Amino acid sequence: MPHRNNWRHTTILFAGTSFVEALAFGHLGAFTPLFLQRELHVPAGEIPFWTGILSSLGFVIGLPLLPFWGVWADRFGRKLMIVRSSFVAAIIYALSGASTSVAMLACARLLSGFVFGNTGIMMALQAEITPRERLGRTVALISAGSPVGMAVGPYLGGTIAHHASLRVLLYADALLTLLVVGALVCFLHDEPRPAHKEGSKPIGVFQAMASVIRTPRVAPLFLAVFIASYGTSLAQPYVPILIQHLVRGASPAEVIGAILSASGIAMALGTPLWGLLGDRVGHLR
Repeated sequence: MPHRNNWRHTTILFAGTSFVEALAFGHLGAFTPLFLQRELHVPAGEIPFWTGILSSLGFVIGLPLLPFWGVWADRFGRKLMIVRSSFVAAIIYALSGASTSVAMLACARLLSGFVFGNTGIMMALQAEITPRERLGRTVALISAGSPVGMAVGPYLGGTIAHHASLRVLLYADALLTLLVVGALVCFLHDEPRPAHKEGSKPIGVFQAMASVIRTPRVAPLFLAVFIASYGTSLAQPYVPILIQHLVRGASPAEVIGAILSASGIAMALGTPLWGLLGDRVGHLR
């Protein structure tokens, strides 16, 4: 059966989506302490507390829903789930930019739980339409969109925040993400899928979770990714606060952006190389 999506065009579209997602969402993490200080006038002693709360709010909704996105994508279409993620993200940036209180900002950040789940769906669709001999390179290119966004985003965001304001930066992120939504709506198509068996959504979710535990090679990988992600998320929200304490006299937004861009550059350079290596020596190795 012929595919409705050209795999090369879809690769570019998904790489661009990942790039914008990382670029814009990274601004929330990088500049939340500064936004609390400058725009919401939160006392300095309370900024670490609210930074931690705001950083974790999305997971209150996101974690319970995370197993469902793949199931819903199979039932209602992958395109809908991918567009959903970017559309909700645009709303989050716009509401964050318009926030006049910590409570309003918290409500916006709570919505980030509805953004999760698109990366796996994009990869599944891409794997379905891509020739096997090109799959490693293609996945690496899409994956590179995120670290490139992490590399460019903080520095660009710091420059905009310094010369304009943090609110302008968030509104720009909302507009850019809406452009991605338009591109996905216009150029992405659902692939023909076989009819699904009758059954409730929870059963599909539990089956997916059980398969992670029962598959010998997947379970250790799942645990390793969890530990690595936990360690990163534990420290990452407070890096901008540390930078502000270490740097005196310079523009904090620009310095935060420049420092956080360094790790993104390293990831952007290294990610495609792993894909090429996987094609040569095997993806499992």
